[in-house]
Amino acid sequence: GDWVFSSGNLPPSLPLKDTADLLKAARRGGAFFALDQRGPALRAFLKEKPDYVQANRSEYTRTFGDKPKEDSAILRFLSKVMVLGAASAAYLDGEKGAVLATTEGVWKLIPPRLRARSPIGAGDSFLGGMRYGRMRGLSWPESLRWAGAAAAANVMTPGACRFARVLALHYLGACRIKELS
Repeated sequence: GDWVFSSGNLPPSLPLKDTADLLKAARRGGAFFALDQRGPALRAFLKEKPDYVQANRSEYTRTFGDKPKEDSAILRFLSKVMVLGAASAAYLDGEKGAVLATTEGVWKLIPPRLRARSPIGAGDSFLGGMRYGRMRGLSWPESLRWAGAAAAANVMTPGACRFARVLALHYLGACRIKELS
């Protein structure tokens, strides 16, 4: 099926209600609705029951004021995001990896140790890797591995989201998944 993303900064001239209406229309059309937002946009769009939400530590902190550091605090935090409306949620924490919570389980991505060139675009690449896995019918944990591989390839390549697929394949085997629930 189709995926609809809302990510990055929204144009200041576009009211949140108008964007929410666009997302509602996409949902009615059967699209998978994914968010990579922060602040008022994330809070507003959670009401629209997105299929997937991701944000990094800084974005979650700016949105909710919490700074979860340990896995148990991150799990409570993701549970809160799901109670607010998300069907699944990921907490991205750079070189520390990510935690993904869904109705099927909770997993932690342990990424390869890298000397990153640039983090710019890593979240977008992560979302692209997640989409790649889910659109191919892969499980949530395997899609999480693809997301981690795409983010790893991105941080090792100059320019945002311009990495070669072969580089993501290289990092795929180095991304480990640990079940937390």
